[in-house]
Amino acid sequence: MTDFSKQYEVKEIYENTYSIKEEGFEGLDAYMYLLIGEEKALLFDCGYGIIDLNRIIGEITDKPLICVCSHGHHDHVMGVCQLEDC
Repeated sequence: MTDFSKQYEVKEIYENTYSIKEEGFEGLDAYMYLLIGEEKALLFDCGYGIIDLNRIIGEITDKPLICVCSHGHHDHVMGVCQLEDC
């Protein structure tokens, strides 16, 4: 059985700005960006949906989350089903 929980990498690329890389299929990785504001956090794109976004984001912030998808390709929107406000 594949352990999908290890298929991501989080980097703080600037203050309150994080890159989340989800390992994709055949090297086609998906990148998401989490920006944390004073009152809310914004997730830009939500990847393939393989990794546990709620847990990963919850380890970074407890602020309410807003998600925006840049476009409809599967590597940008498949994780939307994990999130309430997208």
